[in-house]
Amino acid sequence: MAFVLACRKNAVPVIEVQHGVQGEMHPAYAAWPSPQDGNAHMLLPDFFWVWSEWEASVIGRWASGTSHHTIIGGNPWNEIWSDGSRWGGVGEALLSARTLKDRSKGKPIVLVTLQYGFAPEQQLLPLAQLMRLASSEMAFWVRLHPSMHMRRAEIRELLASSGEFELDYATDIPLPALLQYADVHLTHSSSSVIEAAQAGVPSVLTATYGAEIFYPLLESGVARLETGNAQAVASALINMAAQRHSRRSNVYGSNEQLKKCFQFIYSTNQSNN
Repeated sequence: MAFVLACRKNAVPVIEVQHGVQGEMHPAYAAWPSPQDGNAHMLLPDFFWVWSEWEASVIGRWASGTSHHTIIGGNPWNEIWSDGSRWGGVGEALLSARTLKDRSKGKPIVLVTLQYGFAPEQQLLPLAQLMRLASSEMAFWVRLHPSMHMRRAEIRELLASSGEFELDYATDIPLPALLQYADVHLTHSSSSVIEAAQAGVPSVLTATYGAEIFYPLLESGVARLETGNAQAVASALINMAAQRHSRRSNVYGSNEQLKKCFQFIYSTNQSNN
């Protein structure tokens, strides 16, 4: 915020690019009061670049009539994750993910995104029960949260008796590359639900908290909540995996859309000066 203030004092426009979950429960983006002095909050950016109409509508509730603007620009980062991309490392990551898929022996691939800070009974123990039940029918890619990397050996040992699973490659390969080949995504409440939806991968959330955060995705059908036992979660995963790519979330940013976004930023900034 201090950097934003410095930019404002020097007439430098500030664009914040969405990099994770926002929505109605995020204190940094929802329910700001009307500006007291002038038509802008001096510590907030001029433009909020968001992924979809959902985030734009939340910001628009308080930003309407102010000099703060939302830009529905999609998630341009996803555009580079395709075969033939010229970005360094993309081809190698996609090849690694494809090789990992080939080892799944035709089973539906479940990408599990773990989260930091939960007790074992909230996340790891239910996962172990699920894997013991379903690892013969599904391939499990277990991805550690970046804050959990130092616990890799501990988590591997905890899950060791639960059937086959992949931990190292699923953690080390970039998430967008994994999503190209996963069939369904499983999480407690990770914001990876959004990236999965953008890639056409349906999600199963196991916590009511997650359903509250990502309710637009549940309403659209690209995610569902399942708080039942291992059998119930396994059934939900199979059902959602069958919808792979059938309900892609429309939050990508095409080149033409990106051009319009930058034109809007330029014209708005010119009119304000």
